[in-house]
Amino acid sequence: MLAEEGLRAALHGLVGRSDLPIDLGYDLSRTLSPTVETAAYFVVAEAVTNAVKHSGAERIGSRAAAARTRWGA
Repeated sequence: MLAEEGLRAALHGLVGRSDLPIDLGYDLSRTLSPTVETAAYFVVAEAVTNAVKHSGAERIGSRAAAARTRWGA
């Protein structure tokens, strides 16, 4: 899904497959390179996996945002 539909759609797919509700914020107004999108997706996916397994949380929050020289998840 990531390669075909982009990071936003892939992250929403991740939200739909999660065992916990995820509040997803997506504040990326520009297109990222495929390499950066792939890295960002896997960072968020690993963070969600770890939160589900180890946190005991009832809900997860995640926000994707980018600055001119960096991105954050």
